[in-house]
Amino acid sequence: MIVHNGNIVVNNGRWIIPHQKRKHDPILGDIVEIGNQWWMSENLAIDDGEGGISSQLINGKLEYRYTREAAMRISSRINGWHLPTQSEWIELFNYVSNGTYNISGSDNHIYDLRSTSGWYNNQNGTNLTGFNAYPTYPSRSAELSTKSALYLAFNTSRDGYYTYGNTWAHIDYNNIAGITTSNYETRLSVRLIKDRAILPYPKYDLNPLKLPGYTFRIRFKQGVTPSTSFSSVRYTQVSAEDNIWDITETGNYKWKLGGHLLVSNEFKSDVIEILGANTQGVIQFPSRLFTECKNLESISTRFDCSSLESSEGTFWQCESLTQVPLLNYYTSCNVNYLFCNCYNVEHGALDLYHQLVNHNNGNHSYTFGSCGRNTQTGSAELAQIPSSWKSSG
Repeated sequence: MIVHNGNIVVNNGRWIIPHQKRKHDPILGDIVEIGNQWWMSENLAIDDGEGGISSQLINGKLEYRYTREAAMRISSRINGWHLPTQSEWIELFNYVSNGTYNISGSDNHIYDLRSTSGWYNNQNGTNLTGFNAYPTYPSRSAELSTKSALYLAFNTSRDGYYTYGNTWAHIDYNNIAGITTSNYETRLSVRLIKDRAILPYPKYDLNPLKLPGYTFRIRFKQGVTPSTSFSSVRYTQVSAEDNIWDITETGNYKWKLGGHLLVSNEFKSDVIEILGANTQGVIQFPSRLFTECKNLESISTRFDCSSLESSEGTFWQCESLTQVPLLNYYTSCNVNYLFCNCYNVEHGALDLYHQLVNHNNGNHSYTFGSCGRNTQTGSAELAQIPSSWKSSG
């Protein structure tokens, strides 16, 4: 059953952005937006006459196949497009499977990527996404290739699985989609993906409130006076009307800011908003710094995370949080459980994921586990984040 709700298609409980955004590229033909990606919706059909390219008539259509060298050569000449990486394929598979894609197993939502005709034993897809994958299998007879039901494409990055030859994606008639490998000279069909702007390192002011070093500015519930038994922590009330406090580490624990700031759990339920922070030079946010601040509604600041090595569980189980801030991680920082179980997040998780995947290669188990699952927009973003960032990575 498909139900339209605004610009979201609800299909058997899954939230999918329909392929309403379609365009025609003068070089590549039809292209389609799926989730946060733009894909060709037909296989590449360009022969530059420089070798490594062959063609074969399949189901009445001339199908071009490329060696890895030829595919790289052609793609390098098409401005704004590239051969998809393994991560980009998995992001696509994860999107259509609503975040449950298993690289070693089958998923019955892969049919949303498959064309509506031409598949083995009439096991055609819905093509709900507009990706329009159709069966092409190399090194077999033309008759068998229409039945082998493999859709193949190059993967040039070989990130995470293989260190030799080609790696390529396949979409099968039996709802299996995955990554496999072959030698460099194998000729395969090709799909290109549009270049996506990499979120830059933040250029904005990370300390617009001009807070002193090693300081958080936090709004607490009315009537609460936060305190700690550690003499190195200074509490300064900034606004009695709004009950806003500056909390500063002045002693020997500056490098792991927060170790003593909210050490008393009795104040965690009283944190309403994080208004500012000066975290420049901090190496570690202690495990679960703001964990279980269940009434934390917003983080209206962007932390300077450029020197962090660990921020594990910093906002774990902040159940009232509705927006994930964009943080400038670009070191090998441990972000396990960072926004895990922030169920009511509506926006921001996908942007932060792209920031992290481009600039941070630290541990990321459960970084976004169940983040946003209670909201429609949050769940739609969560579906586009690979499962390795939502479970044990």
